[in-house]
Amino acid sequence: MFHKKGRNRLKDFREMGSELSDRAREKFQHLREGASDFYEAGVRKSNQWRGELEEYIREYPMRSVLIAAGVGLFVAMALESFRKPRREVGRDRAKVRARERED
Repeated sequence: MFHKKGRNRLKDFREMGSELSDRAREKFQHLREGASDFYEAGVRKSNQWRGELEEYIREYPMRSVLIAAGVGLFVAMALESFRKPRREVGRDRAKVRARERED
């Protein structure tokens, strides 16, 4: 009797495991399809933007160069502003070390 109950429970666990595995496969496949659709839509959109950008550059080459230079200058200034405090902190550390050596 005990063996029969154990076999039935084992069978139930196997069925539950199989059912859970099937559900997980279905969910994974659904997510995979959704991700694939999302990726393809992104690729299409980026290609569309690239085409529009190329067209704009052909129509307004000088303006495009000036915009690119302005963006580059802005990025360089932003990066420099982040680096500047670090240099000052480094200088302060060097001053503290020099004072410690003097003492």
